[in-house]
Amino acid sequence: MPTRGIDSDNDGAFSNKILASYCKLEAIVFTRSRPHHKNDQAWIEQRNGAVIRRMVGPERFSGIVAGQALAQLLGAVRLYVNYFQPSFKLRERIREGAKIKKLYPPPAPPCDRLRAHEAVDEAIKATLRRQRDQLDPVELLHRIRQGQSALAALSTGEPGAYSGGCRTVIPIPVGQHFDLSRTVFRFISDSVPG
Repeated sequence: MPTRGIDSDNDGAFSNKILASYCKLEAIVFTRSRPHHKNDQAWIEQRNGAVIRRMVGPERFSGIVAGQALAQLLGAVRLYVNYFQPSFKLRERIREGAKIKKLYPPPAPPCDRLRAHEAVDEAIKATLRRQRDQLDPVELLHRIRQGQSALAALSTGEPGAYSGGCRTVIPIPVGQHFDLSRTVFRFISDSVPG
C-alpha cells in the first residue's frame, strides 16, 4: 500500500528538513502534532505500549548492533501482529441511562479486517491474501524469540550470551502458561527446540 501521510510528533528526530523534503518529493502529506496537546499522538503511544514495549521490554538500546537486532525483531512482530494476532475493535457504543454498553464484533487480525472492508481494492486484498499464505505463525514466533534473546544479551552486556536459540528468551517452567495475543500457548520443554 502506498504511504499517504505521516503524522509526526514535534521531536527533532522526526520533524526535520530531510523528512519534510522527502514527503514533498513523494507527495506525502506531512503533519505534526499541536504543541502542548499530549493526546495528539495517543494512538501511536497506545500501540507502542501494547505491542513494542511488550515485545522489547523497558530497556533502551543504542548502537548499530542493537538497531539491527531491533529491526529484525520488529519486522517479525509487525508480520505476526498484523496477520495473525486477533484484536477487538469497538463497533458501537450505546448509552442506556447511566450505563454505556459497548458492542464488539468477533476478534480478528488487522489483515482480516482490511480484507473484509469494501473500500479496499481487490488487488490489495489479493496481495494481502498471498502474503498471509506465505507466512508461518510458528516460524514468526521463533524469530521473535530469537530477536528477544539477542536484545536480552545486549542489555546484559554479556559477550556470547546470545546463542540464537529461543529458550533463553522467555524461561517458562513446564506446565505454566504464557499469554500472547489473547491466546494461551502451553509450552512443554520437550517440544521447544534448542
